[in-house]
Amino acid sequence: MVGRLIAPALLVLGLLLAPAARADWSGDGKGDVLAVGPDGRLLQYRGTGTGGFATATGEPIGAGWGAFTAVFSSGDFSGDGRPDLLARQSDGALLMYRGDGFGGFATGTAEKIGSGWQSFTALLGPGDWTGDGKADILARTQAGALLLYRGNGAGGFLTGTAEQIGSGWGPFTALLAPGDWSGDGRSDLLARTQDGALLLYRGNGAGGFISPYPQVGSGWQGFTALASGGDFSGDGKPDILARNAGGGLLLYRGNGSGGFISPYPEVGSGWQTLRSLMIVSGPGPPPPPPPAVGQVRIQAGLRCTPPGGRLKVNLKIRKRKGRSAPRVRRVVFFVKGGPKKVDKRRPYVARLRIDRPAGQTGRVYARVVFTRKHSKKLRRKTVSRRFVVCG
Repeated sequence: MVGRLIAPALLVLGLLLAPAARADWSGDGKGDVLAVGPDGRLLQYRGTGTGGFATATGEPIGAGWGAFTAVFSSGDFSGDGRPDLLARQSDGALLMYRGDGFGGFATGTAEKIGSGWQSFTALLGPGDWTGDGKADILARTQAGALLLYRGNGAGGFLTGTAEQIGSGWGPFTALLAPGDWSGDGRSDLLARTQDGALLLYRGNGAGGFISPYPQVGSGWQGFTALASGGDFSGDGKPDILARNAGGGLLLYRGNGSGGFISPYPEVGSGWQTLRSLMIVSGPGPPPPPPPAVGQVRIQAGLRCTPPGGRLKVNLKIRKRKGRSAPRVRRVVFFVKGGPKKVDKRRPYVARLRIDRPAGQTGRVYARVVFTRKHSKKLRRKTVSRRFVVCG
């Protein structure tokens, strides 16, 4: 979310997730906030999962981010099951920084995935906007056209050209990609007008919009920064963080059907010097799987797992009719922010120790890394199943 939201030197960007909160930057299953400080450091503010922060100060996780003219995310843009950050340089180069799923980066270097992006006045990560299971990017031109760049699910784009999906978006002073704001299971956009009205543009799940475009808020013109993209309050519904002129950070909880839940508490202060605010929220559904490996089923026990006990996970892979049998290289069993085990031989079984309080629920994942006949290209598919901690 770039544009005339505040003074030209200050950028405020939203971090996608859709249709519900998806990415969890720190790996603890709670909504976090990333921000660029006045010294250019990238700061991580770990959320408590209930609308607050674990500490009053941010944790530095990168340096030199002040030089970028835009920083945003489209969730898992690289296709490795972890959230990523995208950054635009002043020369228009678009870079991808792969997240490691635990509050840092997979590598210390960026990957260039595009060029010529310098003229766009807004960049958004709406998640899967087209309904093909892959993260996309939306960009606003100086003429006010809204363009769609379809992601290929592997850190690039399906084509080298964009599709225009809207016009007349130039007057908006802020654009947000909150995820599924309306509650219909599809990604939406929010747009702020010059007089402070907040409009809802519901996505149709196939690359376009559903009319009409109702007003869902007013009086938003005084905010100097808006951040959206996931569930910060922990109720499973997307929220918005709004910064006022005094540096106070207010929480606007979404009600899951296109509106808000009052009151709107202040959850932070002294934020006036921070740039590029981004909500990074979780947990949520796993990223869409890449090309099918066959019939894949995960079993994670039929009963609850005691706190500190071991969860037994079985993975079954069957050949899909009409396709060659997959050649499985390895299976990675894991719980986000918890244990992980790699298995390379059948039967694919893991016992993961679940160190969570009684009564909590979670998901256990199995990521299959495989190749096809006559191909050395590594492919991946991730499946999951819910578990419950006894208590």
